[in-house]
Amino acid sequence: MATDKADTPGVIPPPLIPGTALGLALILQWLAPIQVIPDFTWFGALFWIGAAMAVCGLGLALWAVMTLRGAGTPVEPWHPTTALVRQGPYRLTRNPVYVSFLLVICGLSLGFSLDWGLMSVPFCWLALDRLVVVREERYLLGKFGDAYGRYLKETRQWL
Repeated sequence: MATDKADTPGVIPPPLIPGTALGLALILQWLAPIQVIPDFTWFGALFWIGAAMAVCGLGLALWAVMTLRGAGTPVEPWHPTTALVRQGPYRLTRNPVYVSFLLVICGLSLGFSLDWGLMSVPFCWLALDRLVVVREERYLLGKFGDAYGRYLKETRQWL
């Protein structure tokens, strides 16, 4: 299926950002290990806190994807958006999928004592915000006009 590039925000695939951050964190943890988070243990509290965060992140992502699909608009930002979605998790935050990415990275990092992963979270957030969200919001404002402008004022960008 051909995509009209003029009718997209022109962003890189957003999962590349947290995927790259996590990959780099694993490499750095192996090459230059640091110890901030206590050592990994299956029965340690941080493992379970991290697991809960990661599961919450995955649940939020699933909820957001189901909400977008239910509204008949693509999840992938490189396809034209067909509807302004304000229900489900989108009534709480304009970026639930990206919030879920950050929750999963935090959860995995805490749960598996991946110190570099935890330190990558602010950079991952900044990259998502500057490389994806800014372009998406500009695109959606141009596409949906005042309706999206109201949504910008009424709904938090992150949390």
